[in-house]
Amino acid sequence: MWAARAAIAAGFDATSNVLAALQLGEQPTGTMAHALVMALSALEGSEAKAFAAFHRYFPGAPLLIDTYDSVEAARYLAQQVKAGMELTGVRLDSGDLVELSQTVRSLLPQTDIFASGDLDEFEIARLKQAGATLDGYGIGTKLVTGAPVNGVYKIVEIDGIAVMKKSSGKRTYPGRKQIFRRQTGGQIVGDRLALADETPSAGEVTLLQLVMQAGQRLRPDDSLQTIARRTAKNPDQPVQSSAANQSPSHTGGNSLRSASSPHCCNPAANCRSVAQGSGSASGSSAVSSPSGQMRWIIQQAAVWLGQLRSLNLYVVSILFIPLPSSLCLHPSAFIPL
Repeated sequence: MWAARAAIAAGFDATSNVLAALQLGEQPTGTMAHALVMALSALEGSEAKAFAAFHRYFPGAPLLIDTYDSVEAARYLAQQVKAGMELTGVRLDSGDLVELSQTVRSLLPQTDIFASGDLDEFEIARLKQAGATLDGYGIGTKLVTGAPVNGVYKIVEIDGIAVMKKSSGKRTYPGRKQIFRRQTGGQIVGDRLALADETPSAGEVTLLQLVMQAGQRLRPDDSLQTIARRTAKNPDQPVQSSAANQSPSHTGGNSLRSASSPHCCNPAANCRSVAQGSGSASGSSAVSSPSGQMRWIIQQAAVWLGQLRSLNLYVVSILFIPLPSSLCLHPSAFIPL
């Protein structure tokens, strides 16, 4: 709400946040989401039918064309425009925006082309200098949060139909997933990504558990004291009780230990649950230690995840983010905010 208000006050043309627009007395403006294209394609049978279904309710509105193949979608729409279809614009959200915009312009010369995807003023300037043929830009993440801890959810199944996104650089794997973890001697050996209906092999434990359905939590909270006792007792084991099934809105920081800790994952092992990086995390001035900084970042991500309460969510007890090489992320100590 406040971000949309500040953006319009600073000179932006409109906001796609419907509630913010209505409360500000503005007209909401936008295109369509990948999730909508994927859902309609699965239920209606094709991307073309998804476009037609969207236009039944929003005649002539801009269409998102990069869910599967931007150029092929533009070719299809060019034929429809020649046949009399009203189309005010298309949106590109992935791939080489310079090359794609030029190709789409050659196919749809009278149609506005919008771009989006973690854009800021520097990227827009680069695109213009490189010759991108774009008429407008959708700015969101970097306008509001600057350099965020990015996280995106994507539909992988709808009504039992596996779906996937094929955008350039943003391809997803279809079908509901499960993660099976293998451990040896208390150390994490590796994780295996599989479909949800697969059976774990010997020595594997499942990490993903259904925690919300139809907007309702399925498991109660564990108390902070219960979580702390379990962590102290068995810090390297995946949590199998209700603490591993926290609602995203109550998911907080993981415990962090130094590399010298006997309970830390061994970086030399094939420990895929630990993402290491050389950069340090930034936090508020009140956060002084590296552990506190990482906890603060994880908590901010948890706040974002809490906005997804209305979805059927599978929550894994690991948050993959770059860590300083001296720290190790443990999956067993989620703490409610």
